[in-house]
Amino acid sequence: MVIGNSDYIVLPQLRNPESDSETLSTALANLGFTVYLANNLKHTELLHALVVYADKAKQADVSLIYYAGHSAAVGSQNLIFPIDFAPQNHQQLNALVKLSDITSLMQSGAQTNIILFDACQEPIVLQTQTGEIPLRSLSPPAPPVGTLISYASSAGHAAHDGLGHHSLFTGALLDNLAQPDIDIEQTLRRVRRDVARNSQGTQVPQTISSLVSDFYFYPTRPRNSAQSLQNALLHSGFGEKPILTKIASGVDTPNVATPPITPLDAKNAILRDVLCAKLSPPRPSICQK
Repeated sequence: MVIGNSDYIVLPQLRNPESDSETLSTALANLGFTVYLANNLKHTELLHALVVYADKAKQADVSLIYYAGHSAAVGSQNLIFPIDFAPQNHQQLNALVKLSDITSLMQSGAQTNIILFDACQEPIVLQTQTGEIPLRSLSPPAPPVGTLISYASSAGHAAHDGLGHHSLFTGALLDNLAQPDIDIEQTLRRVRRDVARNSQGTQVPQTISSLVSDFYFYPTRPRNSAQSLQNALLHSGFGEKPILTKIASGVDTPNVATPPITPLDAKNAILRDVLCAKLSPPRPSICQK
């Protein structure tokens, strides 16, 4: 799932996330992913999108979430800001999606989980009706086994826009994504090199990984198909993998056969219910299960 939040209502608008997300969606689709593109999500739409995606991704070999937009940490929680976040509403902070919510929801079956986080990590202070709320830079959590999280910048530093249509991080990611037979951690080291060079050392991406198997965006040599989504797709072609849009208002699904839906285990049913409880009716069908 690819999310780009640019058109903030109260927080400063961002120039690149929407363009970043659209180009990255095309690149990932060309590499064999089924992509759910969701731009400029309000709070309810973001919750809806994550709940629907978590259900769709249960059968995936690899689950990947990309987010570009505003984000910061309050206390020990890393928060994602939807476009309608109002800093003056202190109560909204308790309802925001946490990065830990996303990492937990991604543990529903995929062996490899990847989070690409192109969000500014500069500490800021929100002025609210009840006073000031310090929002500090993101504190990287220890990811669950089989998960990789890549941040666009190190804690306390800005994630810069590029000169063109893409941020420095996403531009470097797009440049390195389709290099053949490069493991993802090596790919992200190359991204770090390019971003650090292009920002003259002011922005240095960081990666935290607990992956236990190799993952290649673009493998050309035979590999264990159980550990590589792309290896299997090379035999069936990339052209059959669609980009799905408008996930926030209900996924536009292609007319293809889908695998049978398996029930969520107890842990993930609880996590689903936590997110569903934050949604106002009408709720997506997964919330009724």
